[in-house]
Amino acid sequence: MSDTLYIGWDVGAWHCPEAADASKSQDALAIIRNEKLVGTWSGNLRRSFEKVNSALDLIVLVSGLCGVGMPDESDAILAIDAPLAFPQSFLKLLSSGEERFCIDPKALPRNRKENDYLYRSTEKALFNRGFRPLSPVQDMIGSQATKAIHLLNACSLKLIQQGVWSDRKRLRVIEAYPTTCEFSNSVNTITAQALVGQEIPKSRDIRDALTCAAVAALFDRHLDQLITPNPAEYPIEEGWIWAPKDYNRADLIVHVDTT
Repeated sequence: MSDTLYIGWDVGAWHCPEAADASKSQDALAIIRNEKLVGTWSGNLRRSFEKVNSALDLIVLVSGLCGVGMPDESDAILAIDAPLAFPQSFLKLLSSGEERFCIDPKALPRNRKENDYLYRSTEKALFNRGFRPLSPVQDMIGSQATKAIHLLNACSLKLIQQGVWSDRKRLRVIEAYPTTCEFSNSVNTITAQALVGQEIPKSRDIRDALTCAAVAALFDRHLDQLITPNPAEYPIEEGWIWAPKDYNRADLIVHVDTT
């Protein structure tokens, strides 16, 4: 049986509380190994970033925080609940002022999701499946996005394929979205097995981190159960949200934009 560490990270804002605070969101980590939840942690990772200069540093840091020993040869898959890239149109607007499309004011706010500055192609794909993902540009998730992307760069991870960052040695990183997993049998089966003999975590942040860890396990063991991107259709630079195939509720409303 694989000794791979499946790590989930529910990302808090840059200045989220460092001490336990049930009223506010924090960074949360969960690790599944050999099908069991073996460790969790919550707080703020910001100060710990100073200790991270490589993928191995990150694995050691996360393992230590969660109280998990790391075998010398083990590798890890980290699933992060935060955008790991920004819309290409938005980045080109910042770098060159290039306007990639015409914004029809009559179409807003009903079709706000069509704004290429605000949403990546992967988020639009989730819109088409009945979800309402947040925009890394417009909504209050930009702090989490920059925090996660900062760590990718601190570890010198590279985008090696659609939606996968890696050092090509010990660590692969993907993006997860726990809301898509709420009624997913494939993901919930992994989390239920991981929690055998343990209580369900009371913290929503840790529960989301555990869900991300389950997505990491699904990505490694049963990739065919996740929605995979077509590189010809979705820009590789925008990453990809790995969501389970067995959850597609057209009536689901997760976020309603009223701005």
